[in-house]
Amino acid sequence: MKNAQKLPADQFRDLLKLRGEIGQLRLAEQQQLQKTNAQSESQKQLAEAQAAPNYWPKERLAFAGYASPESALKSMLWAIREFVQKKIGDEWKFHNLLVSGQEEAPDSQGAAPRQP
Repeated sequence: MKNAQKLPADQFRDLLKLRGEIGQLRLAEQQQLQKTNAQSESQKQLAEAQAAPNYWPKERLAFAGYASPESALKSMLWAIREFVQKKIGDEWKFHNLLVSGQEEAPDSQGAAPRQP
């Protein structure tokens, strides 16, 4: 490198600064590419799971009887989902009773029971 020209100090500083920026941009590009690949991989896995014959969104679960193992499993999952929703609803009602200080549950209209 005997023939290489020496740069003035300010140009050399700018050159180092630009090289640093290039390194940061390459790193950011790699991270973005990895993130995009991870997202596309998770979307691919979800699509494969949804395409499988045994994938049922929870909104579509219903009692299907017990005629086959598949329908029995579907019925069991539906029953679990219904039980959990009812349990959470009951606990929420109990919490509201404790907070309001009422001794009885409100009637179906939502009005508080009358006190004698």
